[in-house]
Amino acid sequence: MANFRVFWRGVFVFLFVFSFWRVEFALCAAKEPRVETVAVTVVAARNLPPLVAKRMAGSIKSVAEQLTEGATVENALFKKAQNEQIIREVFDKILVGYTVRSVSINPAQNLTVTVAIEPWSDTINAVTVEKTIEGAPTQYVADMITADLAGVDDVFVETLQGLPILATDWTQGILKRRLNEFMAEKLPEFRADFDVLPVKDDIKVHLTVYPKLPVVRTTELYMRSETVPNFVLLGYRKLMQDKINDLIGLPADFVARHEKNFTDNFAAFIDSQKDFRNLGLKTTLQFENGENLKVTSHSDTEKYILRLEGWLDISRKNKDDAVKFRLHAGKKLSKADEIFLLTDFVPAKLRAYVDVGYARTLSSKTRAEVRWDFDDNGFVIGGRQNVLPNWYLRYEYNSGLKSGELGIRYRLHDFLAAEYIVGRHENWLRFIGFF
Repeated sequence: MANFRVFWRGVFVFLFVFSFWRVEFALCAAKEPRVETVAVTVVAARNLPPLVAKRMAGSIKSVAEQLTEGATVENALFKKAQNEQIIREVFDKILVGYTVRSVSINPAQNLTVTVAIEPWSDTINAVTVEKTIEGAPTQYVADMITADLAGVDDVFVETLQGLPILATDWTQGILKRRLNEFMAEKLPEFRADFDVLPVKDDIKVHLTVYPKLPVVRTTELYMRSETVPNFVLLGYRKLMQDKINDLIGLPADFVARHEKNFTDNFAAFIDSQKDFRNLGLKTTLQFENGENLKVTSHSDTEKYILRLEGWLDISRKNKDDAVKFRLHAGKKLSKADEIFLLTDFVPAKLRAYVDVGYARTLSSKTRAEVRWDFDDNGFVIGGRQNVLPNWYLRYEYNSGLKSGELGIRYRLHDFLAAEYIVGRHENWLRFIGFF
């Protein structure tokens, strides 16, 4: 019985000591440092393009992590020579144009790998980029696209210069990604493709740039003036339309992004014409961008206002006044103030009526005026308000006739408008032609 108790006491002591030893061993093992991160540096005897070095380092890092990450630093040190040899053999086989000269692993929690490579042959000394721009209708547009492409040569120089000529094939993916990033930032409305052609120790790159959809398919031109008759503009309509048609085929987003460049260019072009110079006209343009590009030009002078209109009244009681021509001749005192002479000629009566007056432009949409009607011996006070695009409200009160009229006008196009007039005793429809 005594021997039995001694036996079990021995077993208990053994188990206790063994368990304590295992716990202590585990704690010691847990405290032993392990490889947490892996960093790779690739160096070359000659110039190594940064993007190529980055791709090489990324590939080597994935292998180095498989070999060392999570292992103890002691184990990484133990297998240092073996892992260096594995990395060297793997990359000697897959690298085209380079030989791995040496691999050095520095085992630590933040483990580093340095790989030295050497090119097989002479490296590329110079990179020349030739550009072809498709979809550029004029040299002016081509120059604009070329300006947006400024710096694209560096994409190829930074990637290719210093590489062995035999290594250019496997850099195509790097170049394509880098080029796409450049285009997305600098010229997002166009795509770019390229061909790389070795020429002795140099490289020639053929870069082709072509437009993305949607593109401008049709154009509409509206030429307007508040200061000269429309027939002055009519003679230049085809010339301006041909100029705007140069934008057909360009990406709609490109036209929108460069709208100011185009409007400034078109305005300078039309203002350089002889009649525009003689009349002192200055043109501004607005674009309504899209696949159907709408362009509105306003050509005006700061010196005077000259307008000629023809009226045709329908359902008016006084048939003699149904057809009338009105000439407005004004002199600008300032940007907002004008004195003017108003002459109405009525063919049915073979008679002209003359008013003189003063007008003030209160805003881009509001105009007020007062004039003296010599025929009715009274003042006419009125104003005009632009309420919507092409929609206007007009009101006049004639103190000589002691009556007023309200007109609601819609401009159908550059040469014709329709106006519904509410008078004191009757209402009628008027068509207005702008000459």
